[in-house]
Order: sequence, then C-alpha cells, then structure tokens
Amino acid sequence: LPTIETKILQSRSIADSIVDYAREGNFDLIILGAKTPKSSVTLDSSAGLGGMGRIVDYVLRNAHCRVCVLRT
Repeated sequence: LPTIETKILQSRSIADSIVDYAREGNFDLIILGAKTPKSSVTLDSSAGLGGMGRIVDYVLRNAHCRVCVLRT
C-alpha cells in the first residue's frame, strides 16, 4: 500500500514551502483543496490553472510532481 504523509508547515510563503517540502521529500503527488465551483481537477505541474487562487496556481506551476486539486 502507498504511504500517505501529512505535515503542518509554518512559513511566510505557503506555496514555496509546499513545493520545497515535496521536492525535498521526493514526493510523487501533492493534494490540495481549493474553494471553487469547478469539480475535482488533476493537472500536471506544467499546466497551471487560473481562478483557483495564487497558492494553488503557484504549486501547479512549480511542483516537480503531479498535483491534484480538490474542490472543498
């Protein structure tokens, strides 16, 4: 079974911390929640997605791995 790891990060830049932590841990997936009227979306980091908020958009554009954004 795959391992799921959760952690609370404190930082001045949330988006940078998420991306850096995932890279340092060599994670293969980041799962984020976002308030949006759209249904769940899965995109790779090269795509980006406007209207989801600046943190989600930054992670989508800068993560080294896949990012799954779920509607909350």
